[in-house]
Amino acid sequence: MLFTLMLGKLVVKLAGFAKKDMSIGGKIASRMQKDILKRLKKKITGDFIFIVGANGKTTTRNLLVDIFEKEGFNTGNNHHSKDTYYGVISALIEKTKIFGKTKVDYMVIEIKDITTLSLFKEIIPEYLIITNLIKEQLSRTGEFQITIDNLKKYLQKMTSTTMIFNGDDPVIVDIGMDLKSHVIYYGIDDHNDDDEPEERKCIRCNGTLNYSYINYGQLGKYICNSCDLETPEIDYLATNVSLKDGIYFDLWTKGNEYPFDLPSQGYHNIYNILAALALLDELDIGIDAGELALEKIDIEDIFVDTFYIRKPIFLKEANNISSFEQGLETIGEDEGKIDILFIFDDEDDEEEITFIYDCDWSVLDNINIEKIYVSGDRAFDLGFCIRYLTKAYNKLIVSENEEMTLNQAINGTGEKLYIVTKGKNDKNFEKTLVSMEKKWSKSKKWTRK
Repeated sequence: MLFTLMLGKLVVKLAGFAKKDMSIGGKIASRMQKDILKRLKKKITGDFIFIVGANGKTTTRNLLVDIFEKEGFNTGNNHHSKDTYYGVISALIEKTKIFGKTKVDYMVIEIKDITTLSLFKEIIPEYLIITNLIKEQLSRTGEFQITIDNLKKYLQKMTSTTMIFNGDDPVIVDIGMDLKSHVIYYGIDDHNDDDEPEERKCIRCNGTLNYSYINYGQLGKYICNSCDLETPEIDYLATNVSLKDGIYFDLWTKGNEYPFDLPSQGYHNIYNILAALALLDELDIGIDAGELALEKIDIEDIFVDTFYIRKPIFLKEANNISSFEQGLETIGEDEGKIDILFIFDDEDDEEEITFIYDCDWSVLDNINIEKIYVSGDRAFDLGFCIRYLTKAYNKLIVSENEEMTLNQAINGTGEKLYIVTKGKNDKNFEKTLVSMEKKWSKSKKWTRK
């Protein structure tokens, strides 16, 4: 164990210096000692917090780590390594002392995928947060119902773990209903008179699930006509939500009300904040401490990369239908004149992106759009949907030439440019924007022919 830990630390540190994937340290250590994760857990004292879900994992983890550190707690997390099995091992190696036990108040671990939770059987966390689960994403790892059933069996063994679940997600609530552990729910109460009821298939019995409103994706208020699946009693409930000029909501919990007014965007971040606040309250750190800390924290928005080339440019990678629709909703909150650029390429693993046809495009009808630029391998799929599912078809420009389309969009007449990308060229596209921004900032004028 001693030699394995020393070598693992050396590899992790060298990978960090070289700006390479630090997960290599965990991979080497696990090959040298198969039960390395179990041994590392024994060396670390403190509460383990697992965060898993389709969206919001990283933001929720970052919020918790920032708040813990501002409160003076000794905190560990897997920020410097991937959220994979080997990445988690590397994070623990990085934090663990070579000799003796390591005193940590909270170890916050983001896990890549709900289906990989069983890999961490050596660690039973004190707290588990599930942000949301998307059927399309889980189906790619195998049969959806089999995945859910296996997850239930695994979680049923974690009787001492406090579960903090998104109560607005019927897939998560279905899981929670079959657990004997302590389950806490958070959610958003949004009574909008313009909302139209919607019907979907019930995950629990295949009956009809009736929604009175949907915040985004499958998250909302629901009840099944045929079984007992419905929105549970919410322990941490956001009410009076406003998304104008930031985020405003009142948090109700245990008979108390806490107002929040934060400089961020989107329902997705309200859910992330609620998950963090619920955990803080359950840890007896308190909502007030979380509120003070949140005022000083830059909460990650749906458009996490920003540039300035002739005008503000906001870049978002769309990982699935949920994050894609969140991106569209965030664009819809901008009241200025804007341009939008969609660039969707095929994945290296040929992953299907059929959600192009499944998502709700109607949000584009209510935005002050100058032009919609579409490019990439899937340009004509996107163009087809925008042309026939929105009223913005007369503002559409479609081209498979990504470089030319990007130049057109940057030189467009919109006051801002929102870019949504998906596919194998995401990282290269980001590097292109960085290079363009540097070139423009030096010359203060930028026009490519």
